Amino acid sequence: MDMSSKCFLRIRSPKEASALVEHFRTNLLAQATGLDADGVAPSALKKPIVIELVEGKKEELYWEKVPEKTRRQAIQNALKLSGDAGVPTENLSQPSKRRRKD
Repeated sequence: MDMSSKCFLRIRSPKEASALVEHFRTNLLAQATGLDADGVAPSALKKPIVIELVEGKKEELYWEKVPEKTRRQAIQNALKLSGDAGVPTENLSQPSKRRRKD
């Protein structure tokens, strides 16, 4: 039985996301329990936390599933953080292809 779990985080800026990835690459940690906030050394029974930076097609697929209102807020927050410089918003502002079922 696979005991691994996935958790997806949306980080405010690319710089912060890169820092998070780098931290977990250089500081291997596992969780002793699901509520462990401090972490323990990885072992045969406690697999290390693995961080993946989602980019490219995977990122596009992620944003397609995000509701339009949330997507707009994320764009606004990214623009505020960056001062509107170099934030790729073309994939974020496209309308979702998924339709709500009424």
